Amino acid sequence: MRFWVSAAVALSVMACDKKGSNTEAKVEPAPTATAPAEAKPAEKPAEAKPAEAKPAEAKPAEAKPAEVKPAEAKPAEVKPAEDPGVAPEPEAKPMTKAPRPAITDAQKGEGKEKSKAFWALVNEGRGLVRKDKNYDAGIAKYVEALKVLPNHPTALGEAGYAALLKGDLDEAERYTDLALAQQKSFKKRGMLWYNRGQMLEKRGDPRGALNAYRSSYAARKNDTVKARIDALSGQMGDAPKKTMKALAGLCKDIEKEWGCSTGAEKSCTCGKRFIGPATSGLTRAAILRVTGAPAEGFGSIDAEYLAVNHKGDEWTMVGMVTNGFSPGAFGIYNSGTITSVGHEVILPGAGAAIVLRAENSNDDSDMGFNALTSESSITLTVCWLEGTESIRCAEVPLGKGSSLSKLMDDGETPPEAEYGPLRSEQWKLDATFDGEGNITVKVIEGTPPEEVAGLVGTFKWTDFIQKDGVGLRDL
Repeated sequence: MRFWVSAAVALSVMACDKKGSNTEAKVEPAPTATAPAEAKPAEKPAEAKPAEAKPAEAKPAEAKPAEVKPAEAKPAEVKPAEDPGVAPEPEAKPMTKAPRPAITDAQKGEGKEKSKAFWALVNEGRGLVRKDKNYDAGIAKYVEALKVLPNHPTALGEAGYAALLKGDLDEAERYTDLALAQQKSFKKRGMLWYNRGQMLEKRGDPRGALNAYRSSYAARKNDTVKARIDALSGQMGDAPKKTMKALAGLCKDIEKEWGCSTGAEKSCTCGKRFIGPATSGLTRAAILRVTGAPAEGFGSIDAEYLAVNHKGDEWTMVGMVTNGFSPGAFGIYNSGTITSVGHEVILPGAGAAIVLRAENSNDDSDMGFNALTSESSITLTVCWLEGTESIRCAEVPLGKGSSLSKLMDDGETPPEAEYGPLRSEQWKLDATFDGEGNITVKVIEGTPPEEVAGLVGTFKWTDFIQKDGVGLRDL
């Protein structure tokens, strides 16, 4: 089981982040120092050269984080159902974003120093990894950077990339999954998912790799990723499917990935609530909410996962749908809420499908550049039974908000070379099913980007899930 959160289907950090460069892995050989274009993730990245900073046209004081509201169309409400041997979570507690505290003068100075120290360590690590091929030393620098700004997605992603080049798949997967849990940028999530696919191919898991590449391609179109999708699509006949487990086993997997203590004194809890049962199709779903803290390091965990069931007591994990993880670093806030989940008929004769809508948001403050970056997303997840055994899931972007504003109104404007101009933009879609095999998607607010605009209209569901922008997975 791995994380699956996409903001635009991706609902994370291997390229051109605030300080620089693409860290997307190449299959073989190890990447060179040549910087690739964004559309060539398999080539070796290099340090980005900052452009000349220009003053932003937007009025700084008016730039505010965008808020994305969920579409009004909702499936059935969540209703806990009795499940023998499993105690449901007594109350569904939506995650809410804590108010951003006022910044003191002391924090301003401390934040700038931490930001400078963090990026110095990250850039030093990049040099060790890319130029010297000294992967152990590079990873050590990233770990040191994470002590300055705990759980920062850039350092996590860089560490995962270095571990992949080193050949340590366990460490590569651990760091990359943590980065995906934090990263909200579509482009950077796409690059992280590409690296994840590389790891799964090396593990001999073509089905898992294909799903990772599909998530990468849904986040951003890319010829190299598309080539891997085409190459693996013909290998699915004999590929092993995802292992089904009891819910207790899925909870243990989640807690392990978050680094929770599993000894006598557990540092995390896994609450459960249920949807269903329906009479046919995917008869039941479970929302697993893990809260607590990692056994080592910083931060507090609050994340929700979707699992589905169609027979017996064996469940299949779909993935993480909301992320409220607080990394313990000043100025980074995550929140997530499941706005609706229930059964709907998507395809006639296929029984009930699970339809879930979720919102996620992230605020990231950089006092070194006086920047507040905010991202928010609405995602539709649909899972259904195809035939008698195969489970398919599609992830559809229904909204996105993005903004850049000054962290302190009386401070300098963030440099355009690093962040672009001050901005506040959002778009939102609504999706409904007619029960006869069709989906209708309408624009509710704003103008969706090109990669999403093609989803607007009425389509057969079987055609819709093949469109660019839809993340399709076979479990």
